[in-house]
Amino acid sequence: MSQNLKYRCSYCRKFSQIKLQCCSECNCTYYCNKKCQISHWKKGDHKKKCNSEELLIEYHTKYPNICNIIKNLILFYERNKQSKSSQIYVNKLYKLKNRGKNPFKRCTFKVGKYEVIGYECFNLKRIAIWKLDNIKRRIRFIFKIFKNKKEIFIISLGCYDLTNITSLNALEKTFHLDGYFKKKHVSYKFYTGCPSWKRVKRKVQKILDNMYNGKSPKSVINIV
Repeated sequence: MSQNLKYRCSYCRKFSQIKLQCCSECNCTYYCNKKCQISHWKKGDHKKKCNSEELLIEYHTKYPNICNIIKNLILFYERNKQSKSSQIYVNKLYKLKNRGKNPFKRCTFKVGKYEVIGYECFNLKRIAIWKLDNIKRRIRFIFKIFKNKKEIFIISLGCYDLTNITSLNALEKTFHLDGYFKKKHVSYKFYTGCPSWKRVKRKVQKILDNMYNGKSPKSVINIV
């Protein structure tokens, strides 16, 4: 019988021949049933350890190829503003995914009344980022903005074919940071070469802070 993470209950320690259900928060612990999960939370130590750095590092060391544990480590370091540690695990995730198809959730944060979920894409695949938009763009980062739990608009960093045909710098792609609303599209900033996640996140926070304080965004931006 395979005695690995997915086939042994983290509470009663019994092995199973079928895949068990994992904790949806940390993706580290697995259980035979709901009873074991509740018991581990109330009577065991999982309530204290769930999504902790100690637990995530322990399981990542044992099972380095489980992407969900790496994602949780990234989220942990992002929450604690440890960008260097976060980037280490982002790089590991890139290698595992081999720059795969889907974006992954990198962080959540609030600016005033806005709640934001930030995603990072593994490649510059063309995707339609706004549900009312039929045009697909090559996207690097996506920030979905919510108000009262309703998605109201999206800010994304993308690299667009049309822009790069006429780019002043033929050696580096031009990336735009754009906002997509129901009835309008706003360009916030252009970058020569892809900026870092930290730099773009900081810019998005500033945009949302200005909006929260009633300042209108500019739509004509110089290339930097």
